Amino acid sequence: MSNSRAVELVDRKRGLQRALTHPETIVTMERLLPDYLSVERMQSLAIMAAVQEPKLLACSPKSVVRAVLAACICGLEINGPLGHAWIVPFGREAVLVPGYKGLLYLAREGGAIRRGIARLVYEQEPYAVEYGTLDRIEHTPVAGVTRSPETVVAAYFVWWPPNSPDPDFEWMWRDELEGVRARSRSGDRGPWATDTEAMYRKTVVRRGLKYAPASATRLQRLGAALELDTRAETGSRDVLVPGLDTRPDEDYESDPLSWVGDDPGEAAADADLPTPAELRTTERTGVGQRQLANKLARGVQED
Repeated sequence: MSNSRAVELVDRKRGLQRALTHPETIVTMERLLPDYLSVERMQSLAIMAAVQEPKLLACSPKSVVRAVLAACICGLEINGPLGHAWIVPFGREAVLVPGYKGLLYLAREGGAIRRGIARLVYEQEPYAVEYGTLDRIEHTPVAGVTRSPETVVAAYFVWWPPNSPDPDFEWMWRDELEGVRARSRSGDRGPWATDTEAMYRKTVVRRGLKYAPASATRLQRLGAALELDTRAETGSRDVLVPGLDTRPDEDYESDPLSWVGDDPGEAAADADLPTPAELRTTERTGVGQRQLANKLARGVQED
């Protein structure tokens, strides 16, 4: 890598760090995050995502921050070991893509289901599916068969409703799954290309969750995740997501990220930088939080 290219990447990383640690970003994240996630955790996961996928550094800082805030609204970790959601680059735009594990987590937390399982059926595995007065699935996994996207026969999602001992299920054949993929704007790249089997599972989970009963007030996070997944797949927007498309005190579309720039090369200043230890250990509460936020806004030291 040339020196000029290395300098450019460092500048872009600093610009992203500055956007993520801007006082307004921190305050917004605190307002949107559930109790089980912290600002520090989401910031570190976002930077790690950019390290793992350098194409994110070519995206506008505003779109990356928007994707992080989308994850905060949903209450999902990004690019973490739980596999709940990922930030994926689409040209210069970064987009949040929820995973099937994230959707299942939100469905359980929201009371839509008590338990849910998404599985794939592969060639040479015995299976039977019946619809009628007694719907049922039988599927027997077989050791030693080739398990790859090319050998997937079908995907199914089984869930247990909150107030019923009997499970429900949704079944999708391979041609149905591929039909959804063909209609996606990212069918040949992103998670569809790198994690095809996980996307098959998510596709059948999405369809099944349409029939899962639950209180609308308890499913706000799941509803936001489903809307954001639709945006990632189609590029279209069905409904406004409060806090992402609108300001907290408004119900019309606005720009709640006016403090974040669109230039990936926006660099942070070098003066008065916090140490990595400060970033990891400082409690973001009260005056200490504001002092660190102001310090971070002036620039973040490279790890």
